[in-house]
Amino acid sequence: MISCRDSGPYHSADSLSWSVREQKEIDRKLKRVWESTLAELPDRPPRTGGPGLYHDRMLPEDLSRLRKFGIPYVFGDPAKLYIAHPKWPKQPSDELDERTLYYCSQDIDSHLKSWEEAALERRSDYIRVRNDAELYHPQYRDRWPQPPG
Repeated sequence: MISCRDSGPYHSADSLSWSVREQKEIDRKLKRVWESTLAELPDRPPRTGGPGLYHDRMLPEDLSRLRKFGIPYVFGDPAKLYIAHPKWPKQPSDELDERTLYYCSQDIDSHLKSWEEAALERRSDYIRVRNDAELYHPQYRDRWPQPPG
């Protein structure tokens, strides 16, 4: 069965974005990025109980609270995924066409969701970082959202 993307300017089958071989390589590289962040997380202390939580926004004082109670957390940082994506522009002078923008953002969205699910399964908190694909072009690197310290 071929699944179709049903949003955005391209209403074609997934297989028309990248070749099957390219998609497998993309997925492998992106998965390696988010899995490595989870591998570095400590286990959640037993006294904190409960599952991991999803946070759409996080303030520095909220992070201090997580640290105080030893609750592991990870930022779902799209910048790390865009940098690792083989089809994403690498240099500020590289052009970004609509097709690349659309399909790369679809890949990143998919892996951010997988990252979130894996973090929550580990009972870690997952903190979402804004994902506006155009913002992550290398020419805007100085404006990329930074996770709070």
